[in-house]
Amino acid sequence: MAAYRRTRLSVTEIPEWLGLDYRPVSCGRLSFARPSRFDDARAAVAVALAIVLAVGLGARPAAARARITFLHRVDLATGAVTKVAEIGAGRTDRVPRGRAPRGWWRATSRVQRMALDVFVDDQVDVRESDPERAIKARALVVSAGGVARLRLPPPDVHGRLVWWALGGDVLVVEWQSGSGGRLRLGIDLTRGAVGWRRAVSAGPFPQARAAGAGRVFVYTALELEAVDVATGATLWRQPRVADDQGADVETCDLGADRWVFASNVVAAFDPASGARKWRAPLGPGVPRWCVVQDDSVLVAWRTAVGSGHERDVLAALDARDGRVVWRNPAVAPIAQGRLVAGGALATWSPSPEGLSRVDPISGKTMWTLPGVGSTEVELLKDGDWFFPGACMRVDARTGAVRWRLAGVGSCRRRGETALYSAAVAREGLGSATITLRRYSFDRQSLIRESVVHRYGQFFDTAGAEVTEVGPSAAIVVSDFVVLD
Repeated sequence: MAAYRRTRLSVTEIPEWLGLDYRPVSCGRLSFARPSRFDDARAAVAVALAIVLAVGLGARPAAARARITFLHRVDLATGAVTKVAEIGAGRTDRVPRGRAPRGWWRATSRVQRMALDVFVDDQVDVRESDPERAIKARALVVSAGGVARLRLPPPDVHGRLVWWALGGDVLVVEWQSGSGGRLRLGIDLTRGAVGWRRAVSAGPFPQARAAGAGRVFVYTALELEAVDVATGATLWRQPRVADDQGADVETCDLGADRWVFASNVVAAFDPASGARKWRAPLGPGVPRWCVVQDDSVLVAWRTAVGSGHERDVLAALDARDGRVVWRNPAVAPIAQGRLVAGGALATWSPSPEGLSRVDPISGKTMWTLPGVGSTEVELLKDGDWFFPGACMRVDARTGAVRWRLAGVGSCRRRGETALYSAAVAREGLGSATITLRRYSFDRQSLIRESVVHRYGQFFDTAGAEVTEVGPSAAIVVSDFVVLD
């Protein structure tokens, strides 16, 4: 996919949201572009007025490019195609249409977190010169998979959304009012209504993460907080230590026994009381990523930030006391770390590009595959690894490539019997056909190709991808860039 401002969309849960009749067996993600939204309604009015003035003065802007994303369901037995969603110009539909499926906000996959989107829909009269009077209507919209499911009035006309987090069946939202105050709402998604609201103090640069067990972890530049999703009550609040204030937070683990996060240091807290269990400084730098496996905290620590010669240190801490178990010498940036079933760690570096297997016990790099891009890692029955992003199977012990499907950027598997990928075929000027290709898993030979979607009058294609394969159906997502 082309490099635009991106938002993450997981379509693992599409069957439940939209009433489809299959249940996925593996996880999948698609990144698609969408234009930035104006949280500040005044800025939206100013831009709109500028456009009106430009057109009124005879200025003719160059043809603008917009993006359309399609989600199609393909029946694997018959090849029948159903359009699941059409996200025009990269923007989520803003008005709920039809009755929402039961439990549309709940994840059906243990691998993927729920991919909701929460935003403010502004209706602005561009003829008004007064920004206060130009806003005619506003709504707080909750969508899933690009489909609007809930539309509620916002707390006030001129406020903005600060953060949101999903805790079970309750969506917790923090809102900055136009008068300067801060408010939290608990939206009961089973009823589609606000269950509670609380005024809160306005901490600088707040962010939040769902923590499970009916809690949300909130952090600002100055403090940490645990919030009860059922009532909005603050369960505990802790100030951040002086040398940690203002640093961004990378969440490592929000489990029932401990909350571990990395900022200027790596630290663990008791989820019940907020008491700090341990604190482990790793020297000057910032966390690139961190994960927790059993009793080990694995973290990539970026050093020499801003020098143009950044290096990463991969280290393991004992999750019980923060003791450094091992620490590798600084190497080229390690952009991603993924835990793999069976107790393994896979890391990916962009320069030089390559995927490696690291022993989480010793920190030793067991092997590296150069030229492999960022991808999920799936464990096969015999212990081999499968990379959907490269459509490749490797020997997990040695890194030797068993096979790689030629001419395919990414694919999804149906168990260990079939592979599915999407292809884009241009047909003349400004039209294209999206197809779904099925290959045998053992021999990687093409078995069948069926048409998913034909689109005409586009400017350029951004790509097509199979994001999910279930027992009876697959989801194919395609992007087209069009001229407004």
